[in-house]
Amino acid sequence: MKIKKINLQIFILIFLELVLICYVYYKDFIHWNGELKTIYIKYYFILGFALIFTISILLFTNKLKTYILISLYSFLISVYLVETTLIFFNPKNPKEYDKRTKFEIYKELKNKGIDIAPTFDQRYFLNNKKGNVYFGGISNQYTIFCNETGKFSFYKSDRYGFNNPDKVWDSKEVDFLLLGDSFIHGACVNENENIGHYIRDITKKNAVSLGYVGWGPLTQLAVLKEFMKNKKIKHILWFYYEADLLDLIDEINYSFLQNYYDPFFSQDLINKIEDRDNLINNVVNKLSDELSKNKLDQSSIDELSKNENINIRFTLDASNIDKYNFVKFLKLTNIRKYFRFDFFFLKNFDIDEEVFKEYSQILKTVKNYADENNAKLSVIFIPNSARFLPKLFYDPGKFWYRDRVINIINNNNIHFIDFYNEIKKSGNPKKFYPFGLKIHFTPDGYKKLSQFVINEINSND
Repeated sequence: MKIKKINLQIFILIFLELVLICYVYYKDFIHWNGELKTIYIKYYFILGFALIFTISILLFTNKLKTYILISLYSFLISVYLVETTLIFFNPKNPKEYDKRTKFEIYKELKNKGIDIAPTFDQRYFLNNKKGNVYFGGISNQYTIFCNETGKFSFYKSDRYGFNNPDKVWDSKEVDFLLLGDSFIHGACVNENENIGHYIRDITKKNAVSLGYVGWGPLTQLAVLKEFMKNKKIKHILWFYYEADLLDLIDEINYSFLQNYYDPFFSQDLINKIEDRDNLINNVVNKLSDELSKNKLDQSSIDELSKNENINIRFTLDASNIDKYNFVKFLKLTNIRKYFRFDFFFLKNFDIDEEVFKEYSQILKTVKNYADENNAKLSVIFIPNSARFLPKLFYDPGKFWYRDRVINIINNNNIHFIDFYNEIKKSGNPKKFYPFGLKIHFTPDGYKKLSQFVINEINSND
């Protein structure tokens, strides 16, 4: 009987491992369509090894089987005790860390009658089938952004829907034009702690930030051409973050953006801000109606977006809406986040040669634009925080195709500013990221970047 119980436990373990392998396959190839296979490959390896080892246990003596099972159960109990501990005490998320979700904050403020809107992933804005393709958030709007430092960040958008003081648009001269994604958007810090603010503070000159979460290089090109009409630009600061090539893969699928290679193409969006605001507000108002009925979840957000034919996926996404639950407990979510397990042995994402050619073409187009407008162009390299993990976890020479991207920049004779090497000199680059592990910078990180960029610009002038 004892032998049967031991073997039964082993067969249950084999069954569970097979289920987990199927689940990883589902997440990898069905949910993510194979886009994150470099992350999931380690899970195939671990589960495959575990499956082979568990099957081999059947060949051992009953005494050895018992010892192995006891050791395995002890290990699993210890691991889940650590996970439980991290639920209640995470040294990288102190007690004062606001653990409310973005959804909860948004709901609380709306219920208090505060006029507020969320930021949203604008890649889905490109699906608009009702006319123009718009860029930017709602203009002159109090906006909730994100939380990586322990507190949610908010900002009042300018007349065109970007994170700037509105007065930056009063001048016809733009000393520094900043183009990029969420870093230039000012992710997860206050209005007086983002790159644009620090550059204005350091130089006492006019700096305009045209950045938004989810933007890739093609969208940045489009925004440059749409919102800088009739402006005299002195410096174009093009910020390259190490996920931009993945964003570009998505953007290439939207053929409409290819129009921006035409030097004469424009949607005249700068004069259609009201149309864009009405379009977004229509969805936001319906979102608020669902809030009042307490029926809002990710499925209702998706349904609202689908009905509007613009497929806006608010950054009130599932990860922000859903609180920690039993499934996340089983998946050891806290341990994987704390130790950044998804970056262990991370290899490059597969990127086709056409994507590199596209990026080179974008930079050539921006360079031609700068030359024609007597502006100086610089590309600033912003590193992924995973680059500062122990080298055991990735191949630093090939990670995110850094060397390849730098070659493209240099081959186009563009001034290159490398913030990676600059913060690496500090000896502790992780101090510039919230709790040493988040995606975006701390206020000190943004300030460090701003100071470095201005120093490099002055040295190159």
